[in-house]
Amino acid sequence: RSMAVNASGITGVDIPLLRIFGSNPALDASPTLAGWLAGLALTAALIWRVLRGNVPRSFWVSLGVLVTFWLAAAIADTDPFFGTQVYAIRYLFPGSSALLLVLTDAVSGFRIRAGWAYALLAVFAFSLAMNLVYLRDGAAFLRDRSSEVRGNLTMLELANGWSPGDGPVGGNGAVRYQVAGVIPFLNVGPDRDRYLQAVAEFGSPAYDLNEVRALPGADRAVIDQALRQAYALALLPTAVGPDRPSMCIRATPSRERFKVPRGGMYVHALGGKPATLAAGRFGPLPEVSLGTAEPGSWFRVLIPTDPAPEVWLATVTSGQARICSVPAPP
Repeated sequence: RSMAVNASGITGVDIPLLRIFGSNPALDASPTLAGWLAGLALTAALIWRVLRGNVPRSFWVSLGVLVTFWLAAAIADTDPFFGTQVYAIRYLFPGSSALLLVLTDAVSGFRIRAGWAYALLAVFAFSLAMNLVYLRDGAAFLRDRSSEVRGNLTMLELANGWSPGDGPVGGNGAVRYQVAGVIPFLNVGPDRDRYLQAVAEFGSPAYDLNEVRALPGADRAVIDQALRQAYALALLPTAVGPDRPSMCIRATPSRERFKVPRGGMYVHALGGKPATLAAGRFGPLPEVSLGTAEPGSWFRVLIPTDPAPEVWLATVTSGQARICSVPAPP
């Protein structure tokens, strides 16, 4: 498997197949059938070279480096969190470089005829072109990913009561109690506290609010999801209902979206059926699921305040519900 990964990395034979038959550019080093065939061909060629004899000592040194790396990758492949690591891009480059050393040592001392030299030159040109395509795809992926990460960090700063993107003047580095203890988009990298401390000291990579408003609608919808995670917004059952039940509205899927009261809302499912709600703030539509209110009891979602003037909008996506305001914080 490792040979197939590195053989496809060197030759680039997978890229045309992925471009023709795949819907997306390659985001990992998983070999296609062409990659497996290339790996099999290189393995057969190396075995033939060893059996032919007169192999230089440097060949065995390079082969030892390659095999050692493959063994290390096999150990990393047992990681339960990140899954299969043999196909990770970060392992493709050192493995392919080591395989090139092995191949170079294998042909050391050979006299290559003109026809074979032209064939190797054509393979080299094809490989170079395909790997440039691979680098371009990787750059595009990372640019898109960086935009998503910046949006997530923007919402983390906003949830902490900061003015996003303002760096040291945006906040004081203290974590507010409203911010969720576990935030899914921070599962890799620095934790919440270290990130905010770094921003207070060095500056912020996040968008400012004007940049958020200028983002495409799809990106703003993703940002809404990040803010929901930062606040851990969800409908939760509560033993106490609203103080003033008269200050309520009836919401159904046919009703237009409504403003979420400042501070949050109580939700009571009507008609003996569950009511599911979605909300949004920066996105074009309320698409962030808040959960489902089961009939027979009150549910509540609290909305903390922060520096952004945008209000939350919500809608009932299924069922019908009575919506009442939660007393706003002072």
